[in-house]
Amino acid sequence: MSLQANKLSTPVFDDWSETYDEGRIAGFFREMQALVIEHLQLGADDTLLDVGCGTGWAVQFATQHRGVGRGVGIDLSQGMIERARQKHGRLAQVSYEKADVEALPFADSSFDGAMCTFSFHHYSSPETALSEVKRVLKPGAYFYVLDNNRHSFFGIYGLWDMYFRWFEPGHVRYLTSTELTKLFAEAGFRDVETVYKRDRLFHGKKVFGSAMIIRGAK
Repeated sequence: MSLQANKLSTPVFDDWSETYDEGRIAGFFREMQALVIEHLQLGADDTLLDVGCGTGWAVQFATQHRGVGRGVGIDLSQGMIERARQKHGRLAQVSYEKADVEALPFADSSFDGAMCTFSFHHYSSPETALSEVKRVLKPGAYFYVLDNNRHSFFGIYGLWDMYFRWFEPGHVRYLTSTELTKLFAEAGFRDVETVYKRDRLFHGKKVFGSAMIIRGAK
């Protein structure tokens, strides 16, 4: 999320960091993050960037269980970053930084792959976020975005989207797969495609489990 536009929402995520991993839908998040990591197909010589990493589960899972050489997680919430460091900071292959996706503190062509799971709807300028991630990726590297699809369940997510815009700090907008694919292409990504789109009832303790994964290559 944008440090300027959404800075008022960070206390909410700071508070959430204390119970984030014990929440009702944590299992659903982890299952879907593992799916993204499988799609990325990174190895021991590769470095992964997790944008909006929360408490850092995906980075440690990628490096400890899926053979990724190094993982870097960023989040705008200091509470999330502190929790990630407490849980996984002892691991030599991982690091976590408080950072804004719209101004990433990394050099050009630093990463072999990047992922963003269930946080893209918080970004006030998704175009800037995509451009920044593309900048720090190596040529040919993929960026995967996993998020809810606004068209899911015959418009129910569209109604929730309107509700969250009013009542959830930091929520900007759920996108459709068509809209997100278009943003990828406009940011200059190649080979843009939807690799997963599914709605499942009672999935991972979510009554309405919506997920879509869009990817593009630098």
